Amino acid sequence: MKFQNKWTDNCTLLFQSALFLYLLTSLFAASLFEFMSLFAMVSKGIRYTAYLFLVCKIVQSNYYESGHLIKCGIGILLSLFSYWITRDKQLIFLMLFLMAVMNVYFDKVLKTYLWANGTGILIVFLAYKIRLIPNRLYSNSRSRHSLGFGYPTTISNYWLYFMLAYIAYRKERLTIIEGLILEGINYYFFIMTDTRNAFAVSTLTLVLAYGLKLWKGKYGKRLLAFFIQHIALLGTVCIAFLTFQWSKGGTAITKLNSLLSNRLLLSYEAFQNYGLHLFGQRIEWVGGTRDFDVAYKDYNYVDSSYLQIVLTYGIVILLLLLIAYALLGREIVREQDWYLGIALVMSALHSIFDPQFLWMQYNIFLLALGYLLLSNQAERRQYLFRIWKKDVG
Repeated sequence: MKFQNKWTDNCTLLFQSALFLYLLTSLFAASLFEFMSLFAMVSKGIRYTAYLFLVCKIVQSNYYESGHLIKCGIGILLSLFSYWITRDKQLIFLMLFLMAVMNVYFDKVLKTYLWANGTGILIVFLAYKIRLIPNRLYSNSRSRHSLGFGYPTTISNYWLYFMLAYIAYRKERLTIIEGLILEGINYYFFIMTDTRNAFAVSTLTLVLAYGLKLWKGKYGKRLLAFFIQHIALLGTVCIAFLTFQWSKGGTAITKLNSLLSNRLLLSYEAFQNYGLHLFGQRIEWVGGTRDFDVAYKDYNYVDSSYLQIVLTYGIVILLLLLIAYALLGREIVREQDWYLGIALVMSALHSIFDPQFLWMQYNIFLLALGYLLLSNQAERRQYLFRIWKKDVG
């Protein structure tokens, strides 16, 4: 038993190290540190070291149940086939993390995420404050600061997902003081970057988290359970409906498109230009990150996660993600982990108009899908929900 515990701890530590390195270097890659050529080279090397750690962890885990092997095999083949079509490696690296996470407790995943991204945000912010890296100021109808990142929205979106992970980790132990600190920082980032969607979603999530303390499952449980299980599907249907309503015109939809910074127009044009494919296509997205000085005629970026996924990776990958999220939601409802549930709902809600859904460096809840690869349901619940069942501090 002692040997078994040591072996498990070593596997967990290997995964946590890989995750920490990946998250930290990904965050730095989104900052203006990335424009330092030596830093960019070292950062990329560290990220590939993290991938090597993941391979070592998978091999060391020695987990060979037939159901698990079939699921992993299908996932690997799909991610490789997607790369062959799109030349995008993202699904390969995501699959690597999903295979490696399945016997690591999810509370440890959340804790690693919080330490990595919390440390990264602090380092970038302090580097901007002491002028080691610049602050980019954008002024048109509103003044927006990048605060050391490549684009003004980046730090606010990172903070949104930090808050969601913090709430999912702390659950009912979340205190008023913690909430005030989180929201105070959130408000500062909102004032400096004017990132309205991230601020609204994170603030609402905090309110819901405190509401859960009073709620205790007294009423509306079925409605909440419905949203937890189906929010990704509802988000997809919502943005698809709004996008194709744009083609019909009208005052209301035109005003909504303006409020959404032309997101509906750009999404509709993307469907017209690229169409839908079963397994996606190669698209060079222009804009949306640091490349904001491009001429508007070249700008083709689709902000909605769901539309970007279906355009880039195809109908099959989107459907598999929607099914996986529904299955994960069912597990959450069954276990009644409402804090994790609202974090999942709000991240999926935010993804209707923003692209972070499939970006693991933001949306750490993607890794919860890895537990679905486990064939044994008891093991799946143990690794995914231990923090809810046992107070681990």
